[in-house]
Amino acid sequence: MLIQRLSDAFGAAAYPGDQAIVYDGGAAHLECCATRQAFSGKCWQDLDLEFLMKHHAALRFFTPEGYRYYLPAYMRASIEHYDRSDLLPSLIIWSLIPPSIASPEMERFYECVNMFTSTQAEMVCLFLRFMLRFHGDDFSDGSIELALKGYWERFCAAEDLH
Repeated sequence: MLIQRLSDAFGAAAYPGDQAIVYDGGAAHLECCATRQAFSGKCWQDLDLEFLMKHHAALRFFTPEGYRYYLPAYMRASIEHYDRSDLLPSLIIWSLIPPSIASPEMERFYECVNMFTSTQAEMVCLFLRFMLRFHGDDFSDGSIELALKGYWERFCAAEDLH
């Protein structure tokens, strides 16, 4: 049911275009170049766990449009294959925590999250609640709670995830 809701929420998201996947298209930024090359032309629904694990750091290099488009692939892999997803859930969750002080990182965070529709933002909240409910013991650093309380909780209804 959660996977179907994820597909419904993000299914119509527009592909950002090959040139708008990463924030730095210049050849000098090797990680951005590698990320753009790996993700160009790829539909988020087609990305499997192995691909996402190989490109686990990509979340840091996406443009806001790229982040919104590819985040559901990472969430889906973390839900479906949690026991094999290694660092993916943690990387997702840390990317969903708003920075605590005004900074370029805070500006980037809000550029990314403001791209989400209300349905997509609700799905992010549901993902976080799912992780807390079923895998919360694996996140003793409080990162899930930081993400929820810091921004995402407002998008979930109290009865969601039942």
